[in-house]
Amino acid sequence: MDIIGPSRGVTASLNADERLDSLEILDQNGARIKLNFFDREEQTMPDKEQVAFDERGFMRDPSQWNVDVGEAIAESLGLEGLGYPRVQVIEYMRQHYLARGSVLPAEEVCRAVGLEYDGIRELFGNYEKAWKTAGLPDPGIQLREFMEDAG
Repeated sequence: MDIIGPSRGVTASLNADERLDSLEILDQNGARIKLNFFDREEQTMPDKEQVAFDERGFMRDPSQWNVDVGEAIAESLGLEGLGYPRVQVIEYMRQHYLARGSVLPAEEVCRAVGLEYDGIRELFGNYEKAWKTAGLPDPGIQLREFMEDAG
């Protein structure tokens, strides 16, 4: 079943259990980006000892991330769960980083997923918390300073 999201150009697909299966969005250039979500039952949860974080709380290996790991990170950062808008932001950030190896400005992420200008700040507190929750590695000192203020 497809549903239209909160903004023009966003389509969400639900699976038979009416859980979010995929999300299709238009980026600022009009290109379609499909974000696929996975059933928790299909994900393999790495042992807690296998998930490596650096001294600042960033995951060392983004491939170890899954929804359960993301939930645990969110909880450790004082966030209440990974509901629809948070997962939407996380998946967009992850797919962009894993494909291109770069950090998008918070405003671009918000625009791409149909959030208001300060949507990341409202959902996560700041961009750094969103980045950590997404299980992405330390982006470096200059971007960390930017992330603390951005959102």
